[in-house]
Amino acid sequence: SSGINAEYGGSTAAAESLQKTWQDRWQQCMDGGGEKAMKRHTIKNKKLPIREKLSRLLDPGTPFLELGRQAGLDLRYGDVPCAGSIGGIGSIGGVLTTA
Repeated sequence: SSGINAEYGGSTAAAESLQKTWQDRWQQCMDGGGEKAMKRHTIKNKKLPIREKLSRLLDPGTPFLELGRQAGLDLRYGDVPCAGSIGGIGSIGGVLTTA
């Protein structure tokens, strides 16, 4: 494995750091706009969070491949997790579709 690290000019520590960064970003996107934004969306606007809506729409027990989750991060004016929208591929009524 050290040959692979040397070939790509990286180290295990660098790879682990990058993996941690991606995991943190993934969680940031899952958290949406944070607790305050989620409360405002669900209480004030009386709306379900989008991932909950999707889980009700998609066939139970089937996977959903979410695409573009990290779009909207590192913008010069701040982060907009998932670019404010969610898209992916899942099954509705037994038909594989984009949602």
